[in-house]
Amino acid sequence: MEKFVERQNDKLWWTKILDKLNNKHVRLSKGDLAMIKRIRQGTWADASVDPYDESMQFHFENKDWIHPFNAATTPKRSFVPSKWERLKVSKFVQALKKGWMKTLAQKKADEEEQEKEQDRVWDIWQDESVVSWRPRRMPKAITAPKRDLPSHAESFNPPEEYLFDE
Repeated sequence: MEKFVERQNDKLWWTKILDKLNNKHVRLSKGDLAMIKRIRQGTWADASVDPYDESMQFHFENKDWIHPFNAATTPKRSFVPSKWERLKVSKFVQALKKGWMKTLAQKKADEEEQEKEQDRVWDIWQDESVVSWRPRRMPKAITAPKRDLPSHAESFNPPEEYLFDE
């Protein structure tokens, strides 16, 4: 309740934070709030930094250097695909050829076809000779519910005690 009342009385309650190191409540200044806003936007924390300044750029003085920047030269194996990568790619190619795997365009086309099929409506009670189109997988036939057996009152052969006398 105390925090709620304090928030109602103080218009700038959202600029106050708890400094856990010193165990104090500290009010942030406008500069601190602007820096937090820049950090949240993904820009430089300091407003005076110009990322496109020419003095910050690194220029090569000598283009004909003998050695590359990194100490070791890149090995040939980094450019040649490994045996296992080649085998995996060949499996993918075989799956595409045989139709086990589909490309993104084929998957999208199949999804569109399925949506069109789902949108179609057919009369399940209509005679099959009249219907020109049927889906591949028809739903299972719905059987009629079974009725309960007749009781004594509904029976055609009532017991003798219920028969009329002369």
